[in-house]
Amino acid sequence: MSADNRICIMQNEAGEWGVWMGSLSTVYFDVPSHAFQFDSKEEALKHATKEAEECAVLEGGIEEITAREQSEGLAEEIQSLSRRLSNLSKYGSQWEQGNR
Repeated sequence: MSADNRICIMQNEAGEWGVWMGSLSTVYFDVPSHAFQFDSKEEALKHATKEAEECAVLEGGIEEITAREQSEGLAEEIQSLSRRLSNLSKYGSQWEQGNR
């Protein structure tokens, strides 16, 4: 059985560093609201290391969310929002016509 988890580190638009338990299957483009926030990358890494030591299983380790991953995540988000906007115009609902 796979844990499919990692501890993610990423800087937000305010310059703070977020740390959160994330999925290896998720492409992240933003720091989630539930992330721990730190003023420096060093503080974030220290917290992430402590968190990693407490994990029974940590498949992906500690990973900084790269610009490439953020770019892929933003592209997926734009496609999803575009599809929802199109559905709203066509069907009066953001969701596929069969899900109304």
